[in-house]
Amino acid sequence: MRNEAVLLFTLALLTASSPLVAQDVRVQVATQEPPYYAGEPVVVQFTVEGFDEQPEPTCQMQPEKPAPGLRGQMAGANPSVFSQIIQRNGQLYQAKSITYRIDYLVTADQPGDYTVGPFVIKQGNKESHVESLKMTFQEVPTDPHMRVRLVLPDKPLYPDQRVPVRIEWCYAGDLDDVLKLRIYSPLFDQFRFAPDPQPQRGASRLPIDTKEGSLALAAEAREEELDGKRFTVVTATRTLIPDRVGEFPLAPITATVRKATQWARDRSPFGDLDSGFGGSLFRDLMGDRRRPASTELVRATGDPQKIVVHPFPLEGRPASFAGAVGKGFAIDVAADRTVVRVGDPIGLNIT
Repeated sequence: MRNEAVLLFTLALLTASSPLVAQDVRVQVATQEPPYYAGEPVVVQFTVEGFDEQPEPTCQMQPEKPAPGLRGQMAGANPSVFSQIIQRNGQLYQAKSITYRIDYLVTADQPGDYTVGPFVIKQGNKESHVESLKMTFQEVPTDPHMRVRLVLPDKPLYPDQRVPVRIEWCYAGDLDDVLKLRIYSPLFDQFRFAPDPQPQRGASRLPIDTKEGSLALAAEAREEELDGKRFTVVTATRTLIPDRVGEFPLAPITATVRKATQWARDRSPFGDLDSGFGGSLFRDLMGDRRRPASTELVRATGDPQKIVVHPFPLEGRPASFAGAVGKGFAIDVAADRTVVRVGDPIGLNIT
């Protein structure tokens, strides 16, 4: 059980070695106060002096492929500009100093000790190298009231085929107590996916984490009884596009929830309007006067799986086969004009 409070940071003064072009770049590092938990992002904060106001700097964790089960993502870079007028030798000068605060999120999928970094912070031809950090991530207790499942196609897969993949999150507790839900599967970062449709306003949505950030997927919610318990089952679908042949093991999908175990006495001003699934979204948009007095982090883990992408068969393929898998294909070509002179370009619209 852990109180929901202002995020605290532990300041770590680390050596930041810089190329000759950026000797004036100075970096201080602060880490979110431990303990750290598997599946829960940890904030690493860099305070950088010596950069210009533009362009926005970048921050990358090295090596580009960190230890298995460790993920990193830059969350944002916010400049603070201090300007003042200085009089020197009878002349007025404007002095300006820029301080960037860069937030970087680090997530470990499994408990254990990790070496995080080193980091490279860049802006144009200026860059600074920051030493690695040692972090220990604790195991999150399993919640018997929560389940998560990744439903893969039960038919052979071929390159560039578009196939539906279903994500199911099941919860038998009080949904109003759910403060934050994070769902992650390595599948989301291992293959391409078609663009996800935008959820309609007020509709249910399911959040998932990817290396590009968090996505809110359009979802459907239903009630279902499983092993004698009444669950709310929230389902979302993505379209997988496998882009290479082979057999690919997948670590289990995980769902991590921070839930309120006790509320302060303040009541929500919205009454029953924010009840049921999607109520937490309503509160996020409109504000909720309720404050959690204490919270708990819990987790559910799916089954390990694998994806097998087969090469196209050499026998029995149509003579016109060109790599497209499916049925009902049609192609149409139309020219933007039909009367031309020799050497004139013609625009073709291919559908």
